[in-house]
Amino acid sequence: MAHPRKAFRKAVVAALKGWPDLAGYDVAEARLASVDRAADRAISVYTPSENSRRDGRGNPLSREVQAVVVGHVRASDPQDAADDLAEIVEAVQRNDESFGGTCRTSHLSSTEVSLDDGEVPGAVVTLTISAFIQSGPAAS
Repeated sequence: MAHPRKAFRKAVVAALKGWPDLAGYDVAEARLASVDRAADRAISVYTPSENSRRDGRGNPLSREVQAVVVGHVRASDPQDAADDLAEIVEAVQRNDESFGGTCRTSHLSSTEVSLDDGEVPGAVVTLTISAFIQSGPAAS
């Protein structure tokens, strides 16, 4: 059985890969640095943090896991392209808030856009999805 954080991350990647509007994107389970930055459309997913707590002896562990979805787009209007990609990722999250049962629920907790006015205009949009997971048997 996969670690709950790993299972959630893989489910986010699978949901993005399976979404028809993202068919032209290279979606990877990795940090953006390992994704081909020359690509016109790429997405990376990683889980940089997790907070956990147990409410009393005998209760399961409650986890809040952060999945970071980083989209890299090149377009004549990078701001619109970044907003369009954010809208699609938000739709994926809303479509199945439990990501195939890997979490109780999830929500979009932040979005950031960084524009690059270089030779080929582009943008990086970073969306953080927070998921709530109860895992493991209660401690005895």
